[in-house]
Amino acid sequence: MKLIFLLILIGGGIVFYPMFKEGAAGQCDAVERLAVRVGAEHGIPTAVLQMFTGGKLADLLVRGQYPDLPPGVACGFVYWKATFDPKGLENEALRLKR
Repeated sequence: MKLIFLLILIGGGIVFYPMFKEGAAGQCDAVERLAVRVGAEHGIPTAVLQMFTGGKLADLLVRGQYPDLPPGVACGFVYWKATFDPKGLENEALRLKR
């Protein structure tokens, strides 16, 4: 019983931490807010980046990249991937800056 409770607690943390940390309404919105923050750190104008917030763009992108996963799950995966490998997101921000 303790193991089940621990697994539920860890699973809840994995799902809800991105939304809590980014102050977002959903997983895809959290991904976009993370991308806006990283882009702003690399000199991309914030006004340009903020038109992508709301989760819709990330939702569309992950539907194309991970068609077999629900968008919320795919966005969560992308968020954690960007958290543990920030260089990938930074490289993308630098590519967009050019």
